[in-house]
Amino acid sequence: MARRGRRPGATQTRDQILEVARAQFADRGYTKTTIRSIAEGAGVHPALLGHHFGTKHQLYREALDLPVDPLEVLVRLLDETPREEFAEALARHFISIWRDPQTGEWMRALVRQHLAEPEDLVLTRTHWETLVIPYIATALDIPEVHAAAGLASLIGITWTDSLFGVEQLTRLSDNDLIALTVPVLEVHFRAMP
Repeated sequence: MARRGRRPGATQTRDQILEVARAQFADRGYTKTTIRSIAEGAGVHPALLGHHFGTKHQLYREALDLPVDPLEVLVRLLDETPREEFAEALARHFISIWRDPQTGEWMRALVRQHLAEPEDLVLTRTHWETLVIPYIATALDIPEVHAAAGLASLIGITWTDSLFGVEQLTRLSDNDLIALTVPVLEVHFRAMP
């Protein structure tokens, strides 16, 4: 017979919800995963998800284990930056995170973890495909494929510099690396037919 009453502890409940959420986000993707389905999988009332995590997006962010939410950063950058300066603002922000001793080390560890764990990789891919790329495409009024190509270029440059440590890039100052990156992003982020 199933035990009734309160769960043993808030931490256990929170961890169980997070475990179920990770599995469902990886299996179904962000849009097809619901608060109700996560609650059912964890054996809790849906209100507990709001209590522990706030919104579905906040739960998703925590499931990805991100120190900052890329979507929140993009929203802020797109709100605060004129369109013609977006590529530079994005490159500056991204490169500064990767080159900072503290956040850069965390990002390298996160990438290694995601490459080793297929479920984590699926979660990250889903986040980019369903939230980040469509948001950039809509905000800049460009096709999603151009938003994806711009982000792929940015990731490629920052990984080559900060993850792989390729000397031809690591010897550049932040400003020189940004100057090298911006034209590549601008090619993709320009409105195209």
